[in-house]
Amino acid sequence: MKSRNALNDHLASKKHKEMETKGPKGPRQPRKVDYFFKNSEHLVQSHGRNADIKIQSIETSDPDDYDDDDDDDDDDDSSSCWVTVDGSDGEDDIDFNESQAIPITSCLFCPQAKSNKEQIAEHMKFHHGFSLPDRKHLVDEDGMLNYLGLKVGAGHCCIYCPDIRSRFATTAACQAHMRDKQHCKINREPEGMLEFAEYYDYSPLCNSEDESGVSDSFFDDGWSLTLPSGAKIGHRLLMIYYRQYLRPKDSNKPDMGRTALEKARGLYPALAWTGTTGAIAKQAARDIKFVEHYRRRFDLRVGLKSNKLFKSQGRNGDN
Repeated sequence: MKSRNALNDHLASKKHKEMETKGPKGPRQPRKVDYFFKNSEHLVQSHGRNADIKIQSIETSDPDDYDDDDDDDDDDDSSSCWVTVDGSDGEDDIDFNESQAIPITSCLFCPQAKSNKEQIAEHMKFHHGFSLPDRKHLVDEDGMLNYLGLKVGAGHCCIYCPDIRSRFATTAACQAHMRDKQHCKINREPEGMLEFAEYYDYSPLCNSEDESGVSDSFFDDGWSLTLPSGAKIGHRLLMIYYRQYLRPKDSNKPDMGRTALEKARGLYPALAWTGTTGAIAKQAARDIKFVEHYRRRFDLRVGLKSNKLFKSQGRNGDN
């Protein structure tokens, strides 16, 4: 025990009294118990009231003899210790080897490799239809390519699916998934673009008028939630109606066939270079800024709560 008070608390505990009533379990137990109770009082008196006492148990070949003392020590230490925020020490750590990251001169979706990033970008665009979105506002292209290579190569995660559902066993399995599911693209929704916010700069879109018009309050009518940017989130009970897709038909227009496909062929490469423009780009910038604002408020609230976790042990003499 660490102090005399800890020894007295242990002797008066219900667990110790039950162990005395039951008696020793085996032939080696009385030797250890007698040694402890005969020498503990002498050690406490000889070393003083506030001295730390280290009692070495008798060598034994049975590991079960140490279970009771280990539990008592744990009970003593638990009264004066730090309290962790997460409270879970046994969480499984995900293996993450950064050396397995895909370099910027290799393809994210197949084992192909080139001599420079321009050639590999042309390969991914031609064979997989991949291009970085909003190139006009992209400020760190190499950083984003390195992050995508780390996510696919080391994390084995799909760049389109959420991380909680898209972790695979190997890099080859992850690449096969993206090719088979046509996930060789980046999620262009505001929630998906938040992951790459540090590589983009949408500040030119947020002029003074937009900042003055942004409100920190929600608009809720009971069935839909309107964000300050104007985007609406519907109630889950109305999901059956939101999933409906009624294709409008115009009898005045001719059938949309090969001519329409030829016109739309050059649209997607153009969007990759110019990005979203007008109201759509401003809406994405507002949503990213709005979510970052509430994330900072949440971090501040958690940090203030964490300041209350320290428990003072008092002075050395107050045992």
